[in-house]
Amino acid sequence: MWPLSNSYPEKALEGVAGQEYDYIIVGGGTAGCAVASRLSEDPKVTVLVIERGSVHDTFLSRVPLTSCTFDAVPGNVLRKSEPNENCHGRRIDLVHSESLGGSSRINGMLYTRGLPAMYDEWLSVTGYQDWTWDNVKPYFEKVEDMRRPHMGAASTRGQVQITQHPPLFEMNRYLQKSASALGLPVEHELNREDAPAAGYFYLDCTIDSGGERHSAFRSYLPRQLAIERQNHLVICTSVMAARLELDTAGSRVLGVHVRATNRDGTALIRARREVIITSGAIRSPQLLQLSGIGPAPLLQKHNIALKRDLPVGKHLNDHYGIPISMEVPFDQTFHFMEKSPLQALWQLARFLAFRQGWMRSPSTQSAVFFKTSTFDTTSSTMPLQRSQLDASKPENLPDAEVMIIPANVVPGSHKGKSMATLFTCLLRPKSEGCVEIASTDPEVDPTISLNVLSEPADIQVAKRALRFSLRLAHDFINKSGFSHSAKMLVSPRPSSQGAEGPEYDDEELAEFTKANIRAILHHSSSCRMAREEDGGVVDEQLRVHGFSNLRIADASVFPVIPVTHTMAPTYMVAERCADFVKKAWQGKEGV
Repeated sequence: MWPLSNSYPEKALEGVAGQEYDYIIVGGGTAGCAVASRLSEDPKVTVLVIERGSVHDTFLSRVPLTSCTFDAVPGNVLRKSEPNENCHGRRIDLVHSESLGGSSRINGMLYTRGLPAMYDEWLSVTGYQDWTWDNVKPYFEKVEDMRRPHMGAASTRGQVQITQHPPLFEMNRYLQKSASALGLPVEHELNREDAPAAGYFYLDCTIDSGGERHSAFRSYLPRQLAIERQNHLVICTSVMAARLELDTAGSRVLGVHVRATNRDGTALIRARREVIITSGAIRSPQLLQLSGIGPAPLLQKHNIALKRDLPVGKHLNDHYGIPISMEVPFDQTFHFMEKSPLQALWQLARFLAFRQGWMRSPSTQSAVFFKTSTFDTTSSTMPLQRSQLDASKPENLPDAEVMIIPANVVPGSHKGKSMATLFTCLLRPKSEGCVEIASTDPEVDPTISLNVLSEPADIQVAKRALRFSLRLAHDFINKSGFSHSAKMLVSPRPSSQGAEGPEYDDEELAEFTKANIRAILHHSSSCRMAREEDGGVVDEQLRVHGFSNLRIADASVFPVIPVTHTMAPTYMVAERCADFVKKAWQGKEGV
């Protein structure tokens, strides 16, 4: 274990100002680390990574469980959305990581590819055949180093180590039984190509063989690799991109104007070949807009010369979750470590000595994926036919997920209680938001309008998903081995008691949704891939429309929000981008 970030070869602005590189990568997050690693495999090219944050490699940021805690990891940033009219004007919390590795440093570590049908559906949105399942599958395989020997499945081909943590608590077993009783299959391999489209799944997570979080930073740009390549791979931290330098024709990027954080004055760094933006679904559109690439009315408002009128920042989307909370025995949740200092010390000792125990675990180990229209609210069951489980058919794509979390997901609430959460998530929200610059100063955050629940269809899906979660919770509370001490703590108020349990009216479910819905932090689609005439920002090779050497490779390019957790698809996009760039410059040494 190498301990401190000061041994990592990161450079300050003074070390790169005025220089020229073949490739400049703006953003050292999940995608940026992957693109930089792949492009710097060629020692004959020079690669510069620009990252707002620092390396921030601390012990707590490497421990899987603690690294999911906002306050434990340096580099985390909390922002607020604009007020959401359909959620009582609430501003929703948005957490990001500005550090090398980005969101892969703070997320739940859940690695889910998404169903094959999801990628085939992209064809209908983009018209780009090159992004169907058969075309993207090889790039997932480039990412994955599957290490699940207890399941008889192992592969050591890819970069990111992926494993599956056995369930820690008995409550998982009871919830599995409840889901099965409602008609759902139980599966351990969600990432299998022929896995069912719906079911109760145990989840893969990005934890390495040493029991530590295997972020993009640790998997693609670890210290040893950075040192070995430092003559042609330069990682510049604590600097921000202020704007792009464009040629007079407005069709080519010449470089990037950068400045150190919290300091005035910029320096131009030139790009011989390409600039690749990997700053995420919030920062990527901000940089384009600051550079004159975006909606004409917005740029005119800020007196920015228009270079290309594109819908940059539009179609912002996220997954949104509504927590259903249950109080269960302390030994069934992570809260046991708060109640018992001895238990906390024991778990810490197990991790330090053997890399075992609760500290090695992700916060979420299992989840239910399903399509809400298949839930029969009359019988409170999900009578699925074999054809409805076929993951190759777009009509079977799930629109809801219930993450089973043995902890309270609402910070600051119900202190001293042992909480388990059925986090009920909308996977295909139709409501879209936007990202717009608020100032020409790159240090000023853009306005983030989510417009949560602005589309009535999202409320309908939320109500059906909540009915399923409440039925699952009711069955669990009444049939688990500790039913005498488990109870609902935060949920909609039932309108009556039916034969199958409490019943809820639509108005109460809608009100509960509006009051409790929150972002899952899977921001996407703000620079989406599609033809320009169809409202796209990038083409099928991730080039910004109208520019020959400017690409975007992060979650902002998804044509629609993925019906899954977004880390794995983001890695896939990064791997594809690196290949596009390599092929574009193959045989052009010295150019």
